[in-house]
Amino acid sequence: MPSMIGGIGTSFIGERDKRPDGSYVTTEFFVVGIPLFPLRSFRVRPLGDMKVFLNTTSQDFEVTPVPLNWRQVINVYAGCAIAIGILLGVIWYFNRGPTFP
Repeated sequence: MPSMIGGIGTSFIGERDKRPDGSYVTTEFFVVGIPLFPLRSFRVRPLGDMKVFLNTTSQDFEVTPVPLNWRQVINVYAGCAIAIGILLGVIWYFNRGPTFP
C-alpha cells in the first residue's frame, strides 16, 4: 500500500473506469512532490462506510491488481504539465519587472 514521508514515497492517483458497484481503477505512482513514474494499477472497491474520527478518515477497500492503465497515466502527466505551466506563467508574470508605457 502507498505511503509517503515528507512528500516522497508512493501514492494512489486518479479514478478511472468507474463501475456501478462503486469500484474504480487507480494507479500507484512514485512521488517526489509530483508523480514521477507509475508503478502499478488496481481496481479498488470501497467496503462499508467511511469512518471519521476527529480529522482522520478511514475506509476498507477490496483491491485487485489490473494491468497498468496507460490512459490514466497520460491524464496524470497532462494534469501535472498544465499545473506546472500555470505556476511558471504566474512566476514569470510577477517577475518580469515594471513596465512603463
